[in-house]
Amino acid sequence: MDGSKTAIHANKIGPNTGSTTPYYAAGQSPQQISLLDRMLVQGIESGLGIYQFVSRKAHRSGSDSKETTILTMLTNLREQKAATKEALIIAGKYEVIDLKDRQEKDSEYRQFLLTVKVIGAESAEPLRIPITQAGFKFTDAVLNADKIELARMALVQHIPTTLTPRAQTGTAQIHPLIVSHAGIGRNATLITYDRIWNLINSKNADERINRINLDDKLCELIEEGRKSRGPRFVHSREQLAQLRAALILAIEHRAEIANRTDTAPIHFHTERKGWLSRNPFKHVLTCLRKKPAV
Repeated sequence: MDGSKTAIHANKIGPNTGSTTPYYAAGQSPQQISLLDRMLVQGIESGLGIYQFVSRKAHRSGSDSKETTILTMLTNLREQKAATKEALIIAGKYEVIDLKDRQEKDSEYRQFLLTVKVIGAESAEPLRIPITQAGFKFTDAVLNADKIELARMALVQHIPTTLTPRAQTGTAQIHPLIVSHAGIGRNATLITYDRIWNLINSKNADERINRINLDDKLCELIEEGRKSRGPRFVHSREQLAQLRAALILAIEHRAEIANRTDTAPIHFHTERKGWLSRNPFKHVLTCLRKKPAV
């Protein structure tokens, strides 16, 4: 997203072009078949699939007044083609062979495995990619701290152990394309959380994030995301508060593990007053006001 209302359906979020540091791909959920095709091609050719946030209603029934899930769109297309005994073709390049459910239907997230074959390459092995549909509670457009961690758990489980991701040429993308209805809220929150979570748990003490440097890193990554996705990346003060609370809990969890295993301790403030005060993210908000998104 470039700050306008034009739907740009995939952006790189991460270091500058040319960097070898891993990056994330984010976008808006597709509501047209042509956009679905483009998104599926990206998921197939990256080998990493798609992770989609949807409303709880859409998660349960396949659609709501605002969106139809990718899995529902795919299932409906397969049924339409089956009725006329036609193959379902994606972007003129891939024929859909199978779409298999990997997750119980009453779960807050469901995971499927899409199998396709390359048209014109009949001897080639079929390609398989995972598709995750996450229907976490999003009341008042806020993903709470516990749901942020659960969303990351679903992201970790996205690539099944039985599936070896294909080698990627010329890319450092490490996760699936992560999409949501607006493309700047839940997926932005998950991406920021995952990036900082990995730094909190880094084996490299020099890059590790703790209570002292958390706000600086949070500000840095939100600014970076706003340059890629527009000025509402991590879309509200309330969402920022939940994101920060989830990261504080991740820091405390790592400290507990370090203490139990007698490894080198990490350094962080043990006083909770700062992050439970009326404005626990004042530093981040001040930083973002000083440096408007461009």
